[in-house]
Amino acid sequence: MRTEIQIDGQTVEVEIKAMKRKSMRLTVTEQGIVDVRVPMRCPRKDLEAFLQQHTGWIKERLAQVSQQLEQKQNQLQYLGQSYAVVADTGICKLKLVENEIGQTECRIPANWSSEEFLQHSEKWLREQARGYFQQRIEDWWPKFESGAHIGFPQLRVKKMRTRWGSLSSRGYINLNMKLMHLPEHLIEMVIVHELCHSHHLHHGKAFYQLMVQHMPDYRSRERELRAIEQGLMY
Repeated sequence: MRTEIQIDGQTVEVEIKAMKRKSMRLTVTEQGIVDVRVPMRCPRKDLEAFLQQHTGWIKERLAQVSQQLEQKQNQLQYLGQSYAVVADTGICKLKLVENEIGQTECRIPANWSSEEFLQHSEKWLREQARGYFQQRIEDWWPKFESGAHIGFPQLRVKKMRTRWGSLSSRGYINLNMKLMHLPEHLIEMVIVHELCHSHHLHHGKAFYQLMVQHMPDYRSRERELRAIEQGLMY
């Protein structure tokens, strides 16, 4: 179900989903849609009061989403670096190219619209992610193979809104393609975190002991990730 609210004279679209849950949850999608998860049979007046209570946060988040979209249209974020997007009549697909002064640019066909660039850049990032993640998993797996409760993890690249990764008991390692925006040492930390779950499916003491064993500075990497993830996870 969808409705609309007014914030500073602006009409904002709200998508409402009734679910088996005890409380309401509010997010703003990358398309600028306010997404509200509510308990089954939630009274309309309670929903309206909840939205009114959070109009300040919604306004701030919509501004952030708008800024992120503009940045996406003008820059390619890849492995912790930002590359300026430059239209080029001499190419037919997205490429990272070094210009005449030694700076790397993201070259795209001159006839691409902003929407086409976003579509193609996402496809390109997903393709890069498959190879990059697979290689990192292969590099690290020998350190975890002995004693693991799964075989070699099977990679699945996903676009997730709230998680960087997960490892299932069936041996699937799910990694968020948005990791490709991050510096490499943070991607490595997420992958090691998930591989630790090949021994411990929980986040108990034994799990963190294994993290420290394989990555003694993981806590500082986690803090760095937490500091930048708000702009990437939505």
